[in-house]
Amino acid sequence: MKYCSSVVAFAFLAFGVAFAAVMQYDPLRITSRLQSEMEDLMQLVMKPHTLSRNVPLQVYKEMGLNPSTRLTDYRWVNCGNKSVENLLINDIKFSPDPISLPGTLTVSFSITVNVTVASQLKGVVLLEKQVAGSWIQLPCIGNIGSCTYNDICPLLNQIGVCPDSFKAANVPCKCPFNAGTYTLPGASFEIDASFLPSGDYHIRANLTHGALDGGCYDIYASFA
Repeated sequence: MKYCSSVVAFAFLAFGVAFAAVMQYDPLRITSRLQSEMEDLMQLVMKPHTLSRNVPLQVYKEMGLNPSTRLTDYRWVNCGNKSVENLLINDIKFSPDPISLPGTLTVSFSITVNVTVASQLKGVVLLEKQVAGSWIQLPCIGNIGSCTYNDICPLLNQIGVCPDSFKAANVPCKCPFNAGTYTLPGASFEIDASFLPSGDYHIRANLTHGALDGGCYDIYASFA
């Protein structure tokens, strides 16, 4: 009997705590707190960080960090199913490694397009930065970051004139992209703005073309 009484008393106590919490719930206060936490996170992420390639492996072990998160060089991987993808990256390179901004960025690639793409090219982009061995997602701010682009074609079509290096290689830089293989042996661009502070970054781009699978690609790169 005493056991039952204790259970009932505990239940009423738990209900009272929950009721009090509900009564003190303030949506504006919660929203303000979340915004403050987001700002704190962004300040942390957007600070310059030491490249993990410059951190000795022994330091990773001493700090209890996962050595597999240590990014030692630029790399990319296909994260989709090549057998059904219609936008196939055969190779893509950025140099120097690490990328120095501001500075000269050189790009080369080979891409195969299996179907003509004139519109409805959707892109879901995930952008992360490594902080203390962990990947932190950057939110979508000003159309930059972890964003969803319902149709990339209108964005590309804002490009006035394609760079001479693209035109010389017969590589289009905006829609439509006719079926075929496009190879850019190398194009260099002067990047003035240091829009990404130093650190290791991961970008995942998942592309779809209407109901068709475009492609999924992971790129890991360091900015110095």
